Amino acid sequence: MRFGPMISGDLPVGPVTTWWPCPRREDAAGGPPLDPREPTPDQRRRHAERTARLPEDESAPFIAIGIRLRDADEASVAETLRRFVDRHEALRSGLVEHDGRLHRRTAGPGTLDFRPETTPAADEDEVVARALDWFRRWADTTSWPCFGAVTVRTGDITTLALAVDHIAFDGLSAYLALSELPDLHDGVLAGAPPPAAAPSHVDAAHRIAGEQADLHPADPSLDLWRAALTRPGGPAPGAPTADSWPAATMRTGSRLVADADMLAEIGSRAAEAGARLPFVLLVALEAALAPELPGPYPYLVSTHNRRGAERTDSIGWYAGVAPYPRTDASLPLLDRAGELAAGWGEVARAGALDVPLVASTVGRWPRPHVVVSLVDLTAVPGHERWAQDGASTWAGPVPPSDEVHLWLKLSATGLHLETRHLAGPERCRWLEEVVDRCRHELEQLTGWAAAGQRPDHRPEPVHA
Repeated sequence: MRFGPMISGDLPVGPVTTWWPCPRREDAAGGPPLDPREPTPDQRRRHAERTARLPEDESAPFIAIGIRLRDADEASVAETLRRFVDRHEALRSGLVEHDGRLHRRTAGPGTLDFRPETTPAADEDEVVARALDWFRRWADTTSWPCFGAVTVRTGDITTLALAVDHIAFDGLSAYLALSELPDLHDGVLAGAPPPAAAPSHVDAAHRIAGEQADLHPADPSLDLWRAALTRPGGPAPGAPTADSWPAATMRTGSRLVADADMLAEIGSRAAEAGARLPFVLLVALEAALAPELPGPYPYLVSTHNRRGAERTDSIGWYAGVAPYPRTDASLPLLDRAGELAAGWGEVARAGALDVPLVASTVGRWPRPHVVVSLVDLTAVPGHERWAQDGASTWAGPVPPSDEVHLWLKLSATGLHLETRHLAGPERCRWLEEVVDRCRHELEQLTGWAAAGQRPDHRPEPVHA
């Protein structure tokens, strides 16, 4: 499986993490010594699965964080990242094969290799090419999986590409580190140094994760689902069973990895213990995790199918932090979010919505943005009729050689405005006008749902 490249440069509020492919290199002389700690059985299993699935020239992803240079000094960003990485061993370690065995390799603090690329890039594809070329040259002089960073400028944005080889094998540890990125980003813009210790919710999750270390069976699907559904008093009335829920949601063709299920259990148990965990959107791209950012921050789910040149984006904005536990109304969210799947079949998993999400466009054009509003509609009289009515397709004049479809999906649990389109220079202007008009309708629907009112009529289709 290939992780499509995408630049996360349009950051109106906070950072968006992006997954790119980067090369793997055979063990090189002079690198960090092998760590005496043995990989866990689950890490060995996933390493074998990933090795069998990926081409030889492809390895784990690295992360891109876009920061506007007009708001942050490049040297300050570099120092902040160095200190951030030094505090998280998971960002400095990975698994390597040596002498026919799988070993852990952990680079020491201070190994972040920050090399700015001063020549501006013309477009996103050039940024990807420059970053990959830099990593290949970097891997020639260091022993993978050391940590590295490179910047490539596009206009007033510098994209910092951070190499991490550990994510595919220890998604939980990587998530806990990356969950600090919103605060890290804000600190960079404010000129403040990174905190000396991890936030309390990271420490709490680490402790809970330690207790759940035995939740990784060879086949994680059923046992981990059962654990995630278990809560005081038993599962919610009408909730899918541990045997039926996976089968119902796996139709997109993507398999939730063990770490995603484990994080759901961590969220539930942390809430019971009084810990405040950020509301997370878990996107399963087979062997990778995309962490959600704590509100109020934008979130992005994006797929790139290079073979078909098809791209699907869904962007939303949190009105606040929504902790666990799950409720009856939230259970179908997994199913509805799975319908956003396109190309490789993503599956999004979320917890309860304690506050409604605000329908809003995020960022600037010409980047394609989509409004998504998830609101609990179960309190709206006649919501069953709304769900039965299905989806309305809103479309307008489509530019030549382009294809744009908008869906407003009304279900028992939420409103979803989704776009599926092919790339084209004209569709951005067209889509901007359509989304602006749709946003007005969504805000009305959101207000009605939040107030428990029944709409007098279904909105008329919007045409650009």
